[in-house]
Amino acid sequence: MKTIAMLFVVLFAVGAENEVRCAALQADASKSPELEEAAKLISELPSLLNWYKYDEAVALAKKAVDLRERILGPNHELVASATDSLADVYVAMKKYDTAEPLYRRSLSILEKKGGPDSQYLTTTIESLALVRFVLRDNSGAEKLYLRALSIKEKSFGPDNPATGKTLDTVGVFYERIDKPAKATEFFKRRLAISEKELGPNNPDLLDPLYKCMCAYFGANNASEAKRYQARADQLGSPRTPIQGGVMRGYAILRVEPEYPSQARLHRVGGRVVVEIKVDECGRVIEAKALNGHADLMDASVKAARQWRFNPTKVEGRPIKSHRDSELQLSDLI
Repeated sequence: MKTIAMLFVVLFAVGAENEVRCAALQADASKSPELEEAAKLISELPSLLNWYKYDEAVALAKKAVDLRERILGPNHELVASATDSLADVYVAMKKYDTAEPLYRRSLSILEKKGGPDSQYLTTTIESLALVRFVLRDNSGAEKLYLRALSIKEKSFGPDNPATGKTLDTVGVFYERIDKPAKATEFFKRRLAISEKELGPNNPDLLDPLYKCMCAYFGANNASEAKRYQARADQLGSPRTPIQGGVMRGYAILRVEPEYPSQARLHRVGGRVVVEIKVDECGRVIEAKALNGHADLMDASVKAARQWRFNPTKVEGRPIKSHRDSELQLSDLI
């Protein structure tokens, strides 16, 4: 026991000394042209991603990581930030298996720096949770999202707008894994925070109200859903109407069709155009194949029925909509 206690004291003393040395290093490094270059490289990433220049974005993000590591060492929080940026690029490229270890490395650095409950962990934790969700590890994603929420509640308080943002993210997660009743818990809390911040009649409450509405509809609780819908109808249009009147929703969940055995037997493949009708909450309520090979139509319609969309909106209000979607089934020839 005495040996363990002595070892702890030694490690604590060394850690304190390292902190002093690290602080001095940061003060010197803040004047480093290499660090300025790294910051500039990271600032260029959003534009490159917007133009789908992924290879160039990867090269810049890697260089930013290398520059910061060279000046600050491998365990600095700025290295973690650059590593997150590199992981974000891989997520944009849908290379989730490549992004995950980068997020985990960043998280490890930040945990060592600020402890397991530091508020600075939450962005990385939520990014890692998204990767686990996309890789179909719903249990792992859930634990990470709830950890991020717990940290924010401790750091900012349960009624802080920052906490509200993560409540919203967790609610969306539960909707995506088909647990709408669970999602309502988090959307309602987020709505309460927004009401406290903005007042009960602010048009910016439309989004949390509609999310509560959709979650309740998904949970087959129409009476509660209509209550939130009625409140939303009373608020009117948002302060800044959407230019052009209509904002078309985009697919937020795509289910790829399974290759039918009959098509495999006949060695056929190709595209099927499916007409779908989407409700106010972005759920597909009707799907019909318009053209394509007969052996592929049923599988394409079945897949399209599982798609989810960001709602189509008119003047900030979600509406039912029709759209055509192409589903590709590769041939085996």
